[in-house]
This record gives sequence, C-alpha cells and structure tokens, in this order.
Amino acid sequence: MLWPEPDDRAADLNAVELNWIDRTASIVRTWLLDLPTKSVVAHLDWHSTNLGWHERKLVAVFDWDSVGAQPEFGIAGLAAAVWPTAGSAGEAATLHQSEQFLHHYGERRGWSAQQLQAAWAAGLWVRCFDAKKAQAVHDDPEGVITRTEARRRLQLAGLPDGV
Repeated sequence: MLWPEPDDRAADLNAVELNWIDRTASIVRTWLLDLPTKSVVAHLDWHSTNLGWHERKLVAVFDWDSVGAQPEFGIAGLAAAVWPTAGSAGEAATLHQSEQFLHHYGERRGWSAQQLQAAWAAGLWVRCFDAKKAQAVHDDPEGVITRTEARRRLQLAGLPDGV
C-alpha cells in the first residue's frame, strides 16, 4: 500500500482513483525506502500553528501527539514543505521557501548532496499525501501541489519525472 490512513478524515486513499500524484509519490517512496538511514525521534507536524516564535527564533513546538521516529532528512524535508501552513487548503511552503529552509538546514548539518535530495523527496511525499487527501474528498489536488511544482521538486530530489 502506498498511502497510510489519514489522521484527519475517514478515507482509504489507496482506493481513490490513481493518477499522477500516486505515480509521483511511488517514485519518491521507493527511493526513500532504499536509502540506508537511521531514525531519530522528533516532532513530525511542523505546521505554523504548532510553532512558537520570538524575535524570529523558534522557541516552542506544540502538538507533541505528533512525535515519531524518522530519518533526519525526512523530518527536515517535511518541515521545509509545510512550515508556513496554518491548515487552510492551498497553504504550503513555496519552492523558494523550501529551498531556503533546506539550504540553511543542510549547510548547518553538513549534509551531502544525497541527504539534501532525500529531504526534497520527503517533502514532496508529504505534499502528495495532502493532495491525495484532497482528491479523496473531491477537491482539486492541484490546489495542494501543481504538476509543475511536483516536477520541480522531483528534479531537486534527483528523481525521474513521474507526473
């Protein structure tokens, strides 16, 4: 199965009509699962409503029911893809915002090119997951991520075009 059970609605995403979102997510997921990685325990829900800031510095993280274990690049990639989101449809980090986030994070952590690509892939997967959830309730998945943006994120992940 490609899709996990959504935490915010009753739907079997694996039963929803297949399209470019599934192809893209499958490429990303297959590549990520083949990477040798170690997981770390961290917060996994980096939407802006779960973050507290003071003078442009992160000072608090809320909603710790979203703690889990993932590779560091997966956590950073997810955060880079969704951190400005407050929960409304169509909200997410722009390509530029994700690029800035991952550049600074990766530089500070001394990441390799492959780790940076993996973070791009992880961020794309979560955006595809959100698009698939939109499709499941008959909303336009391209309101979550457009095909053009998905293609660019695939390129940044060093992956073939599945769109």
